[in-house]
Amino acid sequence: MKVEDAALGRYLEDQGRLVRVGDGLAVSAASYEQARAALVAECEAVGRITLARFRDLLGVGRKDGTAAARAFDADGLTRRVGDERVLRRRRTIVS
Repeated sequence: MKVEDAALGRYLEDQGRLVRVGDGLAVSAASYEQARAALVAECEAVGRITLARFRDLLGVGRKDGTAAARAFDADGLTRRVGDERVLRRRRTIVS
């Protein structure tokens, strides 16, 4: 959804009820976590995911799927490789 009221958007984000995904768009925290889980499951099973496959898994259009995929890139969960996304490697902390 498009967030028209910036103050309300910040408030809902601070409350953990909303996640901004870019281009003035936001989704509920629950929807964001469902999208994240679908993306991670597909990447763990196949090794990568295309934007088309991601959109199909979520049942959303191009604009919303692209915004969500870019948000996961920005969050450091995935990185774009050509037309696909892959999970970023987790850093191992050695003590």
